[in-house]
Amino acid sequence: MDDLDDCGWSIVVGPDNHPVITGVTINSDGTADYTTFKLHNDDRSTIWIESWPGAINNIDERAGWLSVCDNGDIIMANRTWSSATSYDAVLHRYAETNGDTLWTRTYGGDETDVARSVAQTWIAFEPSCRASRTGATPFLD
Repeated sequence: MDDLDDCGWSIVVGPDNHPVITGVTINSDGTADYTTFKLHNDDRSTIWIESWPGAINNIDERAGWLSVCDNGDIIMANRTWSSATSYDAVLHRYAETNGDTLWTRTYGGDETDVARSVAQTWIAFEPSCRASRTGATPFLD
């Protein structure tokens, strides 16, 4: 993060009472990263930080949604470039304790796809935290 035009878009507080923030960090070369970080509740020191390249460099339109799993893991939804003129929805799941990336999923087609929220979902008798996103995918003629 180089303090150019970084923007936080979503904040959640996990079961350990520490806030997690996600947003977009703009790099000096004009590219952007999705950046998600967890802060210590007492002194605001960084517990972990994860950045991935490919974020949309447009801080005027919200780009970043978070959800907390029951076990404290974090699911982040954002947008990534799929071509020079369109983008896809991307999900990352981060481990609660150290921010390790547990999985990444990208959703999209030939046109622009947008995530607008993310939430934990449940499948009967399966204790794992799964993600469900809402958004828009244009219909093709």
